[in-house]
Amino acid sequence: MYGLPKNFDSGCFADRTLEMVCINAIQIYLHFDCDTVITIEGQYSIRKRNAMFDKITNVPNVSLELFSIIEHKIIVATIEDGKTIKLTFENGYQLSVFDNSTQYEQYQIRIGKQTIIV
Repeated sequence: MYGLPKNFDSGCFADRTLEMVCINAIQIYLHFDCDTVITIEGQYSIRKRNAMFDKITNVPNVSLELFSIIEHKIIVATIEDGKTIKLTFENGYQLSVFDNSTQYEQYQIRIGKQTIIV
């Protein structure tokens, strides 16, 4: 809905390790080390790096592949179109979180005390 701030540095995710995945009826929380959390409320995809296509998943549905990235480190984080955050993990999985709604927030990023609503 809002997109990421123009000055957002995706490098803040470098070397972050996913420690925990929490799920409720309308959100998926990805807890990383260094007090960093991504809360997904819209669409996301997760796939092995060499997979031919992304299977888009809508929250509250949960892709079991999310559990494959627990205890793995992010090696590359990029932003596409100022909206989508793409995280590549050391085990070859790639997580994309999309901002593709004009009406509702799709995800949040919390780093320490700073929260970015997208």
